[in-house]
Amino acid sequence: MSEKKINIVFVLHNMYVWDALSQVYQECLAHPKINTYVVIANDEHSAVGISQRAYSTKLTEYLLELKIPYFKIPRNDPALLQKFFDDIKPDYVFRQYPWEDDYPEIFQTPSLSRYKMVYIPYFAVDLTHFVMNGNHMEVNLPFHHGCHRIYCNSPEMLEESQRSYTGGGKDKFVYLGNTKLEHIISSHKPLHNFERTGKINILWCPHHSIDGMLNLGTFVQNCMDFVWLARQNPQLLHIKLRAHPFLFVKLEAMYPELTARFKQEWAALPNTSVDENWDCVASFSWSDLQITDGLSFLAEYPVIGKPSIFIEKEGHMPFNANGELAVACNYVAKNMQDVVGYLQDFLKNKLPVKQEQLTTFRNQIACEGVAKKIVEDLLNQAKLQTGV
Repeated sequence: MSEKKINIVFVLHNMYVWDALSQVYQECLAHPKINTYVVIANDEHSAVGISQRAYSTKLTEYLLELKIPYFKIPRNDPALLQKFFDDIKPDYVFRQYPWEDDYPEIFQTPSLSRYKMVYIPYFAVDLTHFVMNGNHMEVNLPFHHGCHRIYCNSPEMLEESQRSYTGGGKDKFVYLGNTKLEHIISSHKPLHNFERTGKINILWCPHHSIDGMLNLGTFVQNCMDFVWLARQNPQLLHIKLRAHPFLFVKLEAMYPELTARFKQEWAALPNTSVDENWDCVASFSWSDLQITDGLSFLAEYPVIGKPSIFIEKEGHMPFNANGELAVACNYVAKNMQDVVGYLQDFLKNKLPVKQEQLTTFRNQIACEGVAKKIVEDLLNQAKLQTGV
């Protein structure tokens, strides 16, 4: 008699954070005891609302590029989704986000709560005290209450879950390491551009939080400064813009004239470009250094062993212990003048990787063999509960 397999479904709506799940998916796909399925919750044609539209851009295009087969269930057909799940009988259902508004109703927590939902945080590391109305948004939303298993991305998040989660069964929160950093570190291949050419490849990664609680984004204040920087130094540097996928959706609604002007001038320069690919690793390899105002890139970029400049906005949401460790791996700038000073230091070989701080950060976060451990944990859980 053949051994029974378990069935795992990945619900996707945002390829830009697929890197947190990609190696888990590959482990599931390769495992002889697992049947693996992908369902898309939105695509570029069916999304409703600005966040759904922003995150679903090119979803099906990227899945085809990666040769990942998928099922598409219309957002207004709960009966078809129910039939799909009835046929598959999933043992586990992965969902990428805890934010309900990013999903059609049929993929929101109440609709999926009958299944064993699994969550791996899409952000590399929890970096802020993300609390609204006394409720911790990273461990205590209805989605977290509905999950069967949550794989914390740091020991700090595990500790926070034990402090702030108000539901029963806190043992659903476990820490086995960080899948997103594992993906970045294992996939990065340095190209040593500056050593070969003498021209700096700069990766500029602005966050979307130009207003609101997080309040990290500085794009409105400094986007034209980056145009000026590129225009003044055509032979010395190339700036590639990799914006948070939600940034320009917000900018076009809030600052249409500034956004149009920036796009026009950026596109006209010979030493600027834009990266909209789902995976950041190719741009990480291409670049010599990063400039960012947050959030996850404060941790994601330094781990590849290249210098990173953090433009810190006054009045942003406070960082937690992880955030402070990550920030320490970056050079902190308060304004564009500071940024230019750091670039001048880089040209003089005076902007080294902050190795001591990076070692301290890396010692806190496990980044090797994590996806395999998570898949084995799910198999062990299934065996305990069903004897599979």
